[in-house]
Formats: sequence, C-alpha cells, structure tokens
Amino acid sequence: MTLQRPLHALGALLLWVGFSAAGPLFAEGLKRHWKSKDNATREMVLVASDGATATFRVPGKRPIRIPLTRLAEEDRTIIRDWLLERAARPSKRPWPGSVEVTLAEIEIKELGHKDGWHVYETPHFRFRSEEKLAISLMREVARTFEATHRMVSQMPWALKPRSPGRKFEAELYRDVSSYQRAGGPPNTGGVYRFGYRDAAHYGKFLVPFESLGVRKLGGGYRKDDDFSSDTLVHELTHQLMHFSLFLIPNWVAEGSAEYFEHLPYQAGRFRPDGLGRALRERFDGPRPLILSKDLLGFIRGSDADWTAAVRSPQAMRHAYEQSLLLFYFFSHLEGNGEGERLLAYFGRVSRAQQQWTNYLDAWKDYMDAWDDFLQHPEVRRMPDGRYEFPDTMRPPNAPENPFPDGVASVATRLVEELVAGRNNEQLHAEIRAAYEKVGIEVR
Repeated sequence: MTLQRPLHALGALLLWVGFSAAGPLFAEGLKRHWKSKDNATREMVLVASDGATATFRVPGKRPIRIPLTRLAEEDRTIIRDWLLERAARPSKRPWPGSVEVTLAEIEIKELGHKDGWHVYETPHFRFRSEEKLAISLMREVARTFEATHRMVSQMPWALKPRSPGRKFEAELYRDVSSYQRAGGPPNTGGVYRFGYRDAAHYGKFLVPFESLGVRKLGGGYRKDDDFSSDTLVHELTHQLMHFSLFLIPNWVAEGSAEYFEHLPYQAGRFRPDGLGRALRERFDGPRPLILSKDLLGFIRGSDADWTAAVRSPQAMRHAYEQSLLLFYFFSHLEGNGEGERLLAYFGRVSRAQQQWTNYLDAWKDYMDAWDDFLQHPEVRRMPDGRYEFPDTMRPPNAPENPFPDGVASVATRLVEELVAGRNNEQLHAEIRAAYEKVGIEVR
C-alpha cells in the first residue's frame, strides 16, 4: 500500500490558539483504570487537566501530575472528552460584589536582568520592564493586573482566564516613544497583541510607564495615584479572554472590555455594584444614545464589518458605545436581570473553545503517530515522496475537524444565542425600554 504523508503543520488552522493552550481545572473526579503508553495500568481518579498534563488522586498519596503524552491514546481522548463535557457547564456563582486585591496579597519574584529586560513575576503574570523598578513599586503596578484577573475570574460566565503560555506576559516601556517603536499603535496607552502564535509579541500586553502611573523621580521611579486605569483594565480584559477572542465577534470583545473598564476601581478594588451609576454618569448629556438602525447587522458583523464600522474616530466611538450598551443590556437588563442568555452564550463559546483545543491536541498526537509509523522497518519511502507498507499495516487516522467551515464562521453562529430569533424592531424596543427603567435615554 502507498500513501502520501500529511503536512506536518496545520498552518492557517492554528489561528490564535496553538498546541499548548492551558485549560481550566476541574474538581470533579473521574475514577477508572488508566493506561500508559507501555500498557501499564493503575486505578486513579482524574481530578484536573490543563490540556497538556493531568492530575490524578491516589488514596493515601499526594496527587500525581502526568504529561498526557505518557498516557495511551484512548485515555488521552477520554480526558479531552471529560474537559469538553465540563467546559459549558453553567456556573453556580452569583454576579460578583466587591472584588479586591490588597498589596499584602501580591507576591513578587524578581528574576533578574535577562535579554535587556528586568523580569518580575506574580502568581498570574510575568512582567518584563525596560527599567529596574523597586519591588514595592512593582507590587503597586501588579495589583491592578492581579485585581483585574480576579475580577474576570469571579464572573459567572463559563470563560476563565487562560494564558497562552506559562503566565500572562506584559512588557513595560519607559516612555511612549519606546512603546511605539516596539509596535504600540499611535494615540494608545496600551495594547494587547494576540495574533498568530509565531507573531512578534504574541499574547503580550504592551504598555508605557505613564499608562501605569509610573513616573521618573530623581534617580528612580514612583507611582502616581492620580492616574486613570481605564485603558489598562480594558486591554487586560482582552488578554485575560485570549482563547475566546477568535470565537466571539468584535462587539462582544470590546463590549466586555468596556464593561470592565467602566467598573468603579480604586487601589485594587473593583465595585461592580457601582457600574449602573457609572454608566448613567458616562451617558448623562445632551446627546441621546443612538442605536444602530441595523442592530442585527452590527451584532452579526464580521471582522471586515467591524473594520468598516471603526473607520474614523467618531465611528469608532459610536461602535464602542454600541458594544458597551449591548453587553450591559445582555448582562443586567434583559429578562430577569441575571444575564441568562449571555451566560448560555458564553457556555457555548467555552464548549467551542474546548472543541478546538481538543482538535489541535489530537492533531499533534496524529502527527506524532505518523512519526512513529514512519520509523517502522516495513515502511519504505518512495522516490516520489509517498510511502509503501504492507496491507496489514494501517496509517494513523486524522482527527475530525469540529469546524469544517472554519472557525471564523463559528462566532457568527454562536451569537444567535443572544439574538434568540428577534428582529431589529423587537431588539430596539426591548433595549430602549430596559435603559429607560435605569434612567438612560436610548433611541
């Protein structure tokens, strides 16, 4: 039998996810006899997995963490199915009240000077700074990062912060010029770069000192408390939602970031209960808020539609405003005010996210299996690039792509959870009436 070997990379299919996506941990266990690649078996309880490793509980012993590559293929599939089944489970958490991270909670590790950067780590972030900063100052800087992480983590939706690497990464630049030379867009105070896995600054948050409230004072730096953290929180939200960004439309990504940006925040403390008042203050003016005439077109819009919608500063302001209004409506004003449709929507996004991660992991297993197959002494490479092997041998089977139409189309399909069959007029009427009840005029 002869066969052409498949390409060794997924290419464009990789998009923003990559093979090593860290997954959420789950407390509920799965007890069975687990098998290793060398066919050894042991009864254990699966209690957690991050997509690359699995943690098992054995009576009378400390938890055991095992790379999935050491398990039999069937058992790796079982773990991925286990993760998928739990990905979209509805959260039982309530919408959070006050969320705070104190300075005393911030654990900072100084990792020294590497490749021109001063490196620091906290429980969830790795910081690279162009200048050496005192640990006390870094603790103040890191508090906003860790507080935003905690705020997003405590939301009742199924999505949890997941870093594209070991930790979320941030690059701190001494001034705006240095920030822009590194790729920071003009007229911005910070930016999150997700893009493709091999792109420069992939999965990193770039920010100049001034956006952190860090200023030069004599021979060192200090934190200025009189600065706005709005941009910082906005971009951090994008970073913390990294693995969801390719499955949600731009208005959901920007609407959620605007949502967190408008949460009252001071010195490590978010106050979600003050968001309604903050929005009334934001939108209290002579200019009424105008919903898009084609609201469904805005909700279902593609990346190209979004690019066209933000073609000028005025158009961009309107698009971000629409996004915030819609996100707050679905979060707190629709139905019983508990965001039931939004939570169901994010549950579907979470499931799709896990499906894609499982597929990428399975594809990597498939390519590894091909490498093993080609090492077999009865497999012979032919001059035309194909391989010859006995009919009694079977090459590995490629995993089935869960999104054969492409992941770009998934965001459009998922958002129908929010539309729920309503037309433009119905949505307009519901949104206007809901905002009128909280004292905000929308037309």
